[in-house]
Amino acid sequence: MRLLLFCAPTCWASAPALRAPAPDRSVSELQEQLPSILREAGCKGPHTLWGVRLDHRPDPSDAPRQAALLAAFLRARDGDVPATRRMLVETIRWRRVEVEPVVREPFAACYPTKLLCVSRPGLCLVLDTRLLPAETFADQEQLVRWWVSMQEALMSRVFAADPPRYTLVVDCSGLRVHHFGQNARGCATQLAAVMAEYYPDMIDHTEVVRPPPLFACCWAAVRPFLPRDFVRSVRVKWHEKAPAVCVELTPLPYTPKRRFRTRGFSIGRREWRCQ
Repeated sequence: MRLLLFCAPTCWASAPALRAPAPDRSVSELQEQLPSILREAGCKGPHTLWGVRLDHRPDPSDAPRQAALLAAFLRARDGDVPATRRMLVETIRWRRVEVEPVVREPFAACYPTKLLCVSRPGLCLVLDTRLLPAETFADQEQLVRWWVSMQEALMSRVFAADPPRYTLVVDCSGLRVHHFGQNARGCATQLAAVMAEYYPDMIDHTEVVRPPPLFACCWAAVRPFLPRDFVRSVRVKWHEKAPAVCVELTPLPYTPKRRFRTRGFSIGRREWRCQ
């Protein structure tokens, strides 16, 4: 279960929020509040979030993607409009000041970036446990930084897709003791907190491929106590192979409106340097 928490933190953290689509009136209410949301987040004029232009009067071509984005944030907060507004403000502020200006320096070889599959229809993110050695979990802050970079690139692709959802495939054929160790559990805790705070869940479903025999016992034991939506979203495939990955997960082209002055920020104890 800890491995699922690490591999699908948004699915785990926001599973109860997948009960029903956001009402159109709530989306419209948030849309009308976008100018004040952007002002509160420190933006001057319209802002782009994962390739989606935030404007209370969107162009017809942008309206469906903007509605999908706002609906995703509403689901993450159980349809509570004031809570969704706060999440939007914090996400925009956090990304505007701390994420978008980050220089994406290369990560160590233990952090894979080839994560996308193109052999299936729809967007598919594949996490192969064989590509996650013990050193991946040695530095919690570096792992969070890597996954935030991957998540940013993924979100820009999700909202360019139709429908704006993706499938998460976890290949368990390479599971080792370190995937369940103290370092991995610490990484999962930090990562889940960041994902629940700033990212709406866009996972359509999760496929667990070739899990070890012990997984069957653990899954049967904990399944009755897990949220129903989470259980329905997880599909266990005992004998199938995971799809091949061949595409680097890199951000879609993005040109910021302006550069922000250099400052630092932190997740956990490590300070990130921003341009």
